[in-house]
Amino acid sequence: MLKPVLKELKPTDELYHKLDKISANRAVSSAHIKNLIWSMKCYPELLTISPIIICKDPETGEWKIIDGQHRWDAAATSSLPVHVLIVDPMFRKMIGHLNSFGRNWTIKNFAKWYAVEYNNRNYQKFLELLESNLVTPGVLIAICQKSHVRDIGNGGNRDFKDGKLEINKYNITHIEDTLYKLRQIEYASCNPSLRKATIKKKEFSQAFLHMFAKERSWYDHNEFLRKLSSTDHFFGILSSKVDMINEILRIMGKK
Repeated sequence: MLKPVLKELKPTDELYHKLDKISANRAVSSAHIKNLIWSMKCYPELLTISPIIICKDPETGEWKIIDGQHRWDAAATSSLPVHVLIVDPMFRKMIGHLNSFGRNWTIKNFAKWYAVEYNNRNYQKFLELLESNLVTPGVLIAICQKSHVRDIGNGGNRDFKDGKLEINKYNITHIEDTLYKLRQIEYASCNPSLRKATIKKKEFSQAFLHMFAKERSWYDHNEFLRKLSSTDHFFGILSSKVDMINEILRIMGKK
């Protein structure tokens, strides 16, 4: 494995202009770059004590920024020299965990990383489902796991962040059926119509996932849809999962 090498790059160096970002990385924040430009002008030593981590792609020969894309954009905009730490390409696999020490990657950031950088079809499908349904990433993970609660106890969706998400013949029917039932609720609500912001609340989705788990005992989804279409509801002003569940029970006449 290549031993890390620390090196200073000046605007006159050839490598300075060859650095490129990894396509699966987070979108660059313009506001963050502006703050960094101001900080670098006040404290130039910041670029020395916090090097930009780069590696050479063994397949394309291109130089990629693993960590520090915001610092790089700020420095390049101001034509400032930078310090880079050249590491082995294998460190690209650790980018998500590396970024977790700084501005935390969101679940969607991890999904994009595996979908784009590793062409992982499970994460590509996850992003497609996320784009076409009004659910949060955490709720969608729970659905993929055939659970009604988000896996926060296991290190904060650790398996998902480690690239172990599976969407296959064993859970795809459950996933699609669950998302379809959540969409039905949106269409059935009339008094008033549910706002998209309400539907996307994790507490709203989690309340219904809890009810779906009881469907073979005392919850009847079709009955709920019929009653929702002709009954006033207060989902829009509720904020907790428990209150959402109690509202579902009230509409069904069970409370």
